[in-house]
Amino acid sequence: WIKIAADGAVMLAMHRSEMGQGTHTALAMLVAEELDVALARVRLFDAPADRLYGNVATLVASVPYFHPRETEPGNETAPARAGQWVVAKIARELGINLTGGSSSVVDSWNVLRVAAATARARLLGAASIAWKEPLRELVVSDGVVSHPGGRSAHYGELAKMAAATPSGEVRVKRRDAWRLIGTAPPRIDVVAKSNGSATFGIDVRPHGLVFAAIRHCPMLGGHPGAVDVAPTLALAGVERVVRLGTYAGSTPAFAVV
Repeated sequence: WIKIAADGAVMLAMHRSEMGQGTHTALAMLVAEELDVALARVRLFDAPADRLYGNVATLVASVPYFHPRETEPGNETAPARAGQWVVAKIARELGINLTGGSSSVVDSWNVLRVAAATARARLLGAASIAWKEPLRELVVSDGVVSHPGGRSAHYGELAKMAAATPSGEVRVKRRDAWRLIGTAPPRIDVVAKSNGSATFGIDVRPHGLVFAAIRHCPMLGGHPGAVDVAPTLALAGVERVVRLGTYAGSTPAFAVV
């Protein structure tokens, strides 16, 4: 879930799509909170295709046959808990990676906080071992671990050792210790979307990518007659002409690749 860069930046595997709803900012906030870093220090990279990143909350929320009162968090009935547990196990095995249904924060709430808290515990443990100082005396502030005796180091300096350090007891922050969760910081994607540097799906150019121009029959119920595609294929850059059927209620079409 999390990598620590040499400069101390926190790199988060982003497993949900940003569609204007603020997911990338919200999930980064969970990690920044537990690691005690500024939100600007969290960098996002695309999570790979792995069932680890499956959206369990969406499927659990769709568990049928229970009244909402039976699934109210903290007051679930025994049958509801059992049903949710079974669905969660199945959902985790299916690993369906999707974004929707206001599920991103719900699904990631515990996962990302525990992941970040684990990374924090390892970083503190590495500093404790390296400096031979009691863990309870170490303090973290803005991504820097320090000791009252004067020693300090940012996360990037401790990362390599922390990767091999046991995490020990991991605890997420109590609600009264939150400084970022519950606030409304500027969205982290605003600048990139404003200056045109953001990369969207339509911007991606994998090797060998081709484009298709499609023309549908302009009349419902209409069909193309005989078409001579030879002149089209003779044009520079044209690779193929594909005839398309009436899919999903559309009219027939031709696609020039």
